[in-house]
Amino acid sequence: METCRPQVTEFAECAQEKGLMVIFSCNQFHRAVQECLAIHNGEEAWQKYKAANEDEIARRARLG
Repeated sequence: METCRPQVTEFAECAQEKGLMVIFSCNQFHRAVQECLAIHNGEEAWQKYKAANEDEIARRARLG
């Protein structure tokens, strides 16, 4: 979520300004958030994280 903070901030500002019209007025900002999250939370990113943190994941699995 931290890597997508700029997109989230823009969407939040738009939503705050537009109120109930957020659905229609802030669509481009919402799309940017979704695209950013898809990149950083997708399967490829998960596999890279798992490979880089195998020891930590195994330790946490042992702890239950």
